[in-house]
Amino acid sequence: MNTTTEPGDGSDTRRPTPPDTRRWPEPDNRFPAPSRPGEPGELIDLPSTSNLRDLGGYPTVDGRRVVPSRVFRSDRLSGLDDSGVAILARLGIGTAIDLRYPEERAEAPNRLPDGARLVATCTVARGDAMAAGFLDLVISRQVTSYTFDDFEREYRRFPNEQAVSIVRTLETLADGDERGAVIHCTAGKDRTGMVCGVLLLLLGVGEADVMHDYLLTNTYRSARRVAEVRSTLDAHGIEIEHFRAMFEVAPRLLQATLEEIDRRGGIERYLLDHGLDPEIPAHLRGTLVR
Repeated sequence: MNTTTEPGDGSDTRRPTPPDTRRWPEPDNRFPAPSRPGEPGELIDLPSTSNLRDLGGYPTVDGRRVVPSRVFRSDRLSGLDDSGVAILARLGIGTAIDLRYPEERAEAPNRLPDGARLVATCTVARGDAMAAGFLDLVISRQVTSYTFDDFEREYRRFPNEQAVSIVRTLETLADGDERGAVIHCTAGKDRTGMVCGVLLLLLGVGEADVMHDYLLTNTYRSARRVAEVRSTLDAHGIEIEHFRAMFEVAPRLLQATLEEIDRRGGIERYLLDHGLDPEIPAHLRGTLVR
């Protein structure tokens, strides 16, 4: 969220600043060290996933913390076996908020614990070539490169293209029960990273911690995914460096989305303009922060 506070003054974290004055802290490393046991952002071992984490534990700028075991983030949950479904049940997952396009959900439906509800936030098909599968497009030479510049343009479109998903996610979290919810897309990287960044800022988490959580995808998933894909691309004589942006995140990407939201008046103004109930932001801060 675009805010101004004086050091140590405990002022309202939701006071807006001019849209172009945001200065995100520059992270020391795009691949931060893995969180230690008990720290915010700790990876949860769930077979067939590589990016499941609890958003709880992050400190807010007013001295509180996000409640643990209420909101998780993940990559897709379609590959779970019975033991994986049991792990979700033990984590208390009662809702899966699926940010994927209808094509993705149809191809790889989730497996969830009995009694868990599925909320699909996106009902409009992507309807472009990328929906056919990125690797297939690369191997067939229909896509010859995809850079961070390309991805930044996509992130700048997120506030318009993903507005329904963002609002639906927040509405679902607000009307849920005491069980946990997991927010996910396919990789748990871009759509999930953007939605969770908006949520954490709305809850009052500081920008450095929001960026740290976003970049943990590189630590937990990206290096592993690059290794998986490299051999396939090498076999077709394709250099993976031309496509690294598809497998990693970078600070400039999340910054691009949030700059576009700032230009629309800041996070709360943007959400209200897209139909969010005005009572939901305060409700979420009251239930998800202690």
